[in-house]
Amino acid sequence: MKRMKIASLLALVFLFTFLATPNAEMAKEGTESVTEYFHGTYQSLAMGEESIQINWESWGVIVSDTVEGLFHNLSLHCLGGLYAVKGVYKDAGLCEYTRPNGDKVYMTFKNDGEFGKPSKGSTTIIGGTGEVKNITGDGEFVSNQVRPAAEGTFQGYLNAKYHWKIP
Repeated sequence: MKRMKIASLLALVFLFTFLATPNAEMAKEGTESVTEYFHGTYQSLAMGEESIQINWESWGVIVSDTVEGLFHNLSLHCLGGLYAVKGVYKDAGLCEYTRPNGDKVYMTFKNDGEFGKPSKGSTTIIGGTGEVKNITGDGEFVSNQVRPAAEGTFQGYLNAKYHWKIP
């Protein structure tokens, strides 16, 4: 009988803990600092000895620095292209971020850099689906690449700060 009461009490605690969280109302605007971890593949086309075009695709995850918020525990899928002359490049593309509930956030980005060094860039939030439909905003980031795990791939991480608003 005593075990039954303890089991019932634990079940109630579990229920209130996990059912209350999804019903919390989401903020309509905010600022978040995040770390994004990514990996991907690329195709390149050398144009002489000093110029190169690289088209790439990446996948990864985003973790909010506060371990909560709109951009916590998202998956990412990005497409981009960069053009480099003498190791200095301009990069641009777009990303689709998928929230834990399946909603999407869409961003464009651009950054400039030099191969082998961190690059700085900016983002523009251009829309979303579900609870984040019509989201807008912007952000800035610093991206770092690490030594690739396999030929033809790349890995890295970036630290970003996003400012967003949902109408």
